[in-house]
Amino acid sequence: MANFYNDECFIDVISGTEDAPDNWGLGTLQLLIPNFFLLRSFSFLSYFPLPLYISFTLNYLVSHETIYNKGVSMKQSERIGAKIGFIFSHNHFYIENALESYNLKGPMFAFLLTLSHKDGCSQESLARYLKLSKATATRAIVALEKEGYVCRERDEDDRRIYRVFISDKGRGIIPLINKTLYEWNQILLSEFTEEEEAIFRKLLDKGRDTLIEFDRRSENKKQTGI
Repeated sequence: MANFYNDECFIDVISGTEDAPDNWGLGTLQLLIPNFFLLRSFSFLSYFPLPLYISFTLNYLVSHETIYNKGVSMKQSERIGAKIGFIFSHNHFYIENALESYNLKGPMFAFLLTLSHKDGCSQESLARYLKLSKATATRAIVALEKEGYVCRERDEDDRRIYRVFISDKGRGIIPLINKTLYEWNQILLSEFTEEEEAIFRKLLDKGRDTLIEFDRRSENKKQTGI
């Protein structure tokens, strides 16, 4: 597992999905994958990754069932990853709908936000940080470049590396992205009391920090073999 947290482009993002249960089998995947490629034909889903699609679809299919994984039963209501996955998905669809007229689809807004904090990241570091495949990152960056939101330049020291820079047009849309994110946060937290919101944020931070530390330990173990 790559270490994302010492990257030069690190800023705070919370996302997550849960692995699909092992016992759904090949037949289920054969049903899901053709539908995935049908959905990808719609422009607003063109960047939606297959693993995320399968995870969300499986979460829906088992919404009122019991999952048996390695002898442990767990109802869907107990699966934290499913709840996080729904919130993550809702967040992206809300933002994409709000930014539709600006031709910002899929994770394109996330690239702009990252570059607004740390301009000049390499394509590879952006992909690692946002936990996207290199192919997905390349498609998003090329689309952003086509719209005039970013430009790419070859690294002076290593010509194999492309550095990505946000343009004036890209910086000009950051306030709108932040406004949209704020509006979505207000929707999510609308039924929370101030105390509940503070607790919720604190627990999210704690969960994030726990996962960061887990990844660091995993990376150290991988490097040292201990």
